[in-house]
Amino acid sequence: MEVLKLKTFYLNSMLDDNVIDKYNSSNSVIISKNLFQEITNKDSDNTVNIIGLYYKGKKIYVDIIDTHIDDPNIMYVPEWIYKYLNYEEDELVNYMQVHPKVGNKVKIKPRGDFYAYLDDPISALRNGFERYSCLLKDTVILLNIDGIPLEVEIVETYIKNQPIYIRGVELEVDIEETIHSIDENNENNIIEPLDEIKPTIDDNFDSMLPYMPIQSENKFKGKGYSLK
Repeated sequence: MEVLKLKTFYLNSMLDDNVIDKYNSSNSVIISKNLFQEITNKDSDNTVNIIGLYYKGKKIYVDIIDTHIDDPNIMYVPEWIYKYLNYEEDELVNYMQVHPKVGNKVKIKPRGDFYAYLDDPISALRNGFERYSCLLKDTVILLNIDGIPLEVEIVETYIKNQPIYIRGVELEVDIEETIHSIDENNENNIIEPLDEIKPTIDDNFDSMLPYMPIQSENKFKGKGYSLK
């Protein structure tokens, strides 16, 4: 493994606020042109640019989407990855190129339920996942749901201890029927079953087991609350 340092997108002077907001809800990263060339030269297949990051017993998998001309050892990452790793500024992170298996099923636990009351919650969740290429069990990612951040725990990927690549597949997403909410009268987190929540609209949110097709052409089809 080789090493590099992490910085958040906020410290990249070439990115405006709109781009930062978009990238922060993804597993996308920006690396130096030199490092990108080095990785490309090592990859004879020149297929998937997925990088594993390893830091103090934690790991996460990221997708190269652009390059920069700053320090060759700097990788710009979403803020949630910076926090997930508990990264300390200027410390070294191990990295290596990985070739994850394609996966077609995950179980998630959203840490909030506001998305269920949107006019089109299925499309909102779908659009959030479109910004991800790789998922890993026991991580908490950040989705952009109609401009509102939603933390989502990846409960299961059904491929033990391995990341799964989700581009170009029909991804089945099981939504666990519990959420984290904050009691306004105290600071403790409360777990509430969804079937005890009383929606203010007529739709039934008791069971949401969608199929989310994540395809290279970014087309989805849906019926009710199952995307098939």
